[in-house]
Amino acid sequence: MDRDDLDSALACIPPRVSQLTGPIRFTAEPSLDDPDALSRWTQSATGLFVELATEDIEPHDLAMEFLTCVGQALWERTEEEQRREWLCLLLDETDGGIGGELDEAALEAKQYLKTRPSNPDALEAYAAASFAASIAEYVHSLWHDIEFTEGEDFLPEAAVKRRFELLSRWFPGFPQFADTGA
Repeated sequence: MDRDDLDSALACIPPRVSQLTGPIRFTAEPSLDDPDALSRWTQSATGLFVELATEDIEPHDLAMEFLTCVGQALWERTEEEQRREWLCLLLDETDGGIGGELDEAALEAKQYLKTRPSNPDALEAYAAASFAASIAEYVHSLWHDIEFTEGEDFLPEAAVKRRFELLSRWFPGFPQFADTGA
């Protein structure tokens, strides 16, 4: 297995993220002991450890899975004020009629929340999934240029940039985006 994409993704993680999670390590094997699992992560006092299954997955997709795991772990380390601010951003998007998301897991969590709008567990699951997907895309944008996919299931470019700007305040090292009129 070619580790270049994984090593490149790891190298682009902002220092503040690693300060919160501790050192980030990973292993990549053809499969995990759970045949349905593509990845899993564990957080300990010594840092974050991510296990990845490589069988039948493209290296770039594997790197994105790795970054999503980092985002999931980081959500567990966010402060209460950051969670509130993240939720406000998500509510602004929803109130603005934005139905899409950055990845399938976040989109599914958002759609589930729409069927249970007063369920705090559904809101927490959506917030966590959208945060993890956003962290993955932010680090992805540091690694190389990214393209925005258009359509009702995708988050519009302006919303992605707004998320990037919020996270760049919390995790210095994320890129600052020029105003493109979006």
